[in-house]
Amino acid sequence: MDDVLSTFGHVQKALRLMVGNLVGTSSPRGRTSQFILDESKLRLLKTSSGSLVVEFDIAPPPDGQMHLGYGQQAIDRILDWDGGDDSGLPMQVEDELRSIGLNVSEEVAVIRISDPINHRELKIERQQPESQITTSQQEDAILYGWLKEVNWHNGTAQLHRYTGEYIRLRFSSDLSDKMRRLATQFVEVRGNGRLNSRDRWTSVQVEEISATRSWDEPFDLETFLNDPAPKIFDAENVVTVSEPFNADEFIKIIHEGRDVEREE
Repeated sequence: MDDVLSTFGHVQKALRLMVGNLVGTSSPRGRTSQFILDESKLRLLKTSSGSLVVEFDIAPPPDGQMHLGYGQQAIDRILDWDGGDDSGLPMQVEDELRSIGLNVSEEVAVIRISDPINHRELKIERQQPESQITTSQQEDAILYGWLKEVNWHNGTAQLHRYTGEYIRLRFSSDLSDKMRRLATQFVEVRGNGRLNSRDRWTSVQVEEISATRSWDEPFDLETFLNDPAPKIFDAENVVTVSEPFNADEFIKIIHEGRDVEREE
């Protein structure tokens, strides 16, 4: 029964995160809105003996309100998940689904989430505990590159680097217009993602994105000369260093320069 409750909890959370993504409020931070709760609430129908089978569906909304169908759309997207990093699911949803296989007991070999009416099934095998380190650990990311292959329907894109490699990006629907507008441009991406065993990003969930300037773009002298807030050389605040060069003195000079800036 513990395995059932654990699995049901992960499925419920994955469903709510997916519904949030579909309606454009996919951030896991903060309190979940009542609308998302109503559209994604699961109810238990019955259990069957043998290999334990638990039947559930989307619970009807309170007060006779009508569902807008986000719950079923979210289930369809979850059932399409193939376990890959380029599946198009938001990273937080994938993490919940992976956690199903990480948190079941050794007696369980596989968990199946299926839609018997449409003959669709998602199979999640039990994972060894050490796999949790590589699948669920997330790091903050600040990345630069050219934004390409933007798919606003699936919420996916690619960030191409100078080396020719690219990083898979995921984004929520509230960033769709901005991602489309910045497609092919050199951008700064802030978010969180997973690193593989070689410390390379496997995928990143975009939280902020903005256009910026690539280092290999030609220098714009006119913009430089007309900068309204230029950095001006101040001869009176120059600090010199004696020879031979002393590292401790150099560090002291840096601190003195910072103190001058603070006083100004």
